Order: sequence, then structure tokens, then C-alpha cells
Amino acid sequence: MTATSDRLLRDAEILLVEDNPGDVFLVEECLRDLSMAVRLHVARDAAQAMGFFERVERSAIVTPALVLLDLHLPLVGGLELLTWIRSRPCFVSLDVVVLTCSDSQSDVARSREIGISEYVIKPFDLSELPRITRMLERHLAASTRPAARQ
Repeated sequence: MTATSDRLLRDAEILLVEDNPGDVFLVEECLRDLSMAVRLHVARDAAQAMGFFERVERSAIVTPALVLLDLHLPLVGGLELLTWIRSRPCFVSLDVVVLTCSDSQSDVARSREIGISEYVIKPFDLSELPRITRMLERHLAASTRPAARQ
């Protein structure tokens, strides 16, 4: 691993779009177990997430390496937010993982149709946190790799 990729891993940023404080806590617990340092930004609803992305577009803040998106948000749902994210040219290839309690096949199909990296059902107890931690490490490692030279 190069010094550049080490730095990128240490500086990885995640946007969590989640309105449930208990689920925010579970993600924070997973992040404590990562082998890399990350900075977590939390948006409690779609409006806060859109504001975050608009600041990224203005280069006011760094584009996150990973977005964790709940589908069940107040006012504007996660699928609508995902559609909005994918409509922005600079976020078309952004790594988005749906992290939700919905096991609805229509939610899974629609999420994949719009464009996600992975669909993960939230854990209901602490014993499942290692699975989520491994998923986070896998996505962060993939999204922070230096681009191949052509």
C-alpha cells in the first residue's frame, strides 16, 4: 500500500442518512471496530442529505467515500433521495449502500434499478455488528484505492 492510499484510508468520510438514533449508534459502534479511521457525517433526513451533497458540489466539503442510506426517512423517502443523488452528474458513481430494515423485494429491486453498491438488512442485535463492520471495511477499501494509471 502506498503512502497516498494509506492517507486516503485514514481520511475516509462516510455520510449516514438515518433518522433513528439507535441505528446511528449501531453504525458508530461498527466504525469503532474498523481497521481505518473514518469521519462520520449524519443527515437525519433527505433535506439534510441534499444540503450536504450541495456543499460537496460547491467544493465546500469532501465527497464521502461511502453513503449509507436508510430507505425509511421522514418526509422524503430513501428511494427518492437515491434518485436525486443519481441525477447529479458528480454523484453517478458514488458508492451508496442501502442499510435498511426493509426486506421488501420491491425495495431491493427499485434500489438496484436506481443504482446502489449493496443492499444490507440492518442488524437487530449486537451479534450482527461484525458483519456490518466487514461490509464497511470492504466498501471503504474499494472506494479509497488510488485510480489505476492508464
